[in-house]
Amino acid sequence: MKLLKFFVERKILIGLMVMFVLMVGSFSITKLDQELMPAIEFDAAYVHVNAGEMAAIEVERTITTPLEQRILALDGVEGVSSTTNIGRSSIQVKIESGRGEDVTKEIQSVVNSETASINGVKEAVTDQMSTSQSYEFFMDVSNGDMEEMTTFAKDILEPRLEELPEVNDVLLAGVEEKEVTIEFNREKVNELGLDIMQVVSMIQQGNSEATVGEFSSEKGSPSLRWNTKLENVEEIKNLKIPSLTGTIKVKEFAAVSIQPLETSSLVWKNGTKDFIFIQIGRVSDATQIEMAEAVRAEIEKIREEGLVNGFELNEMVAQADYVKNSIDGVTSNILIGGFIAIIILLLFLRNIRATIIVGLSIPTSVLLTFASMWLFDYSFNILTLIGLGLGIGMMVDSSIVILESIYRKKEQGMPNFSAVIEGTKERWQQRLLLLC
Repeated sequence: MKLLKFFVERKILIGLMVMFVLMVGSFSITKLDQELMPAIEFDAAYVHVNAGEMAAIEVERTITTPLEQRILALDGVEGVSSTTNIGRSSIQVKIESGRGEDVTKEIQSVVNSETASINGVKEAVTDQMSTSQSYEFFMDVSNGDMEEMTTFAKDILEPRLEELPEVNDVLLAGVEEKEVTIEFNREKVNELGLDIMQVVSMIQQGNSEATVGEFSSEKGSPSLRWNTKLENVEEIKNLKIPSLTGTIKVKEFAAVSIQPLETSSLVWKNGTKDFIFIQIGRVSDATQIEMAEAVRAEIEKIREEGLVNGFELNEMVAQADYVKNSIDGVTSNILIGGFIAIIILLLFLRNIRATIIVGLSIPTSVLLTFASMWLFDYSFNILTLIGLGLGIGMMVDSSIVILESIYRKKEQGMPNFSAVIEGTKERWQQRLLLLC
């Protein structure tokens, strides 16, 4: 009662507060993150292990089963399920309620230590299950020579996109990788009395780099490094191997060549893997829409420079488009609903002043909500907009009920000030009783 009197009696203060809310709320709109759905983390984790072309039974024996046993032994893990394919192991972990983040870190440590000693493991990814996405913009480079497309993606596209302030990471999948293949001539190897395993070991030892000491008497104690890393095919061919008849070069008993690796990507387009799949992630202080606009502008510059030649660079999916369309749709519905509410109020109340009061309360409340969202780090998404639309409806409803109560008090002969106090008090007491 006293608080209500305080606000009613100080019109200038309320006017200044409204102006402050309008300014802060307008500023906060530009700072709110925009996304389709809010980030929600679940009490569950996943583990994905890439083992190249390893047979499914070997993946099950050497990767999936040992990892399941180690993970189940962790405190806080309630259950484990897994799927094993050729070169792939996927494990889903159910975690005790409220311990998702801590247990996920323990699982990550276990997976890293377990897979580090397994030959053939190319990548192991562990993370907590959530609605957030690491990558939100997807493209492809296709319909061209794989070597040319790989060079373009690695040397031009990836570095230029990563230079953008809105981009955090660019991931390339399906690029052409090459390996050095050494095919031994078995008759020549037997003739020279060589052991293939010993030859392989010598080649590996020859392809090394190590620190052998440091100059303690020199300023800064510079280190002394022994570098015998093999840089090209010719160096491998001319590598000398000891034999029964003396040292002999590798090219005299083996064929050395560079061969493309078969891609292990699970992404297909039009029945082929001969394309490069590009995934782009944003920095934390940029919205999905800002990142999409920056990426599209940079791609347009690359096209204008004539760097896309002999192949196609296509945009596949941009999460920002779904976000923008959804947010625009909900926003337009809220604006239309608010406008219709004001028109209906004017028709029924037939009082411009009362209509302006209610109409002014709508943008003020909305902007105050935006300021609060910015302060507490909430994002601009479908759920918050739906809640905002419902809140506007309830606010208009409450405003109409309170105005009706104030008018009724005035018709009973009460002074304006007393009618406002008593009418508001009466309706809010009823609302509180309904909530209780």
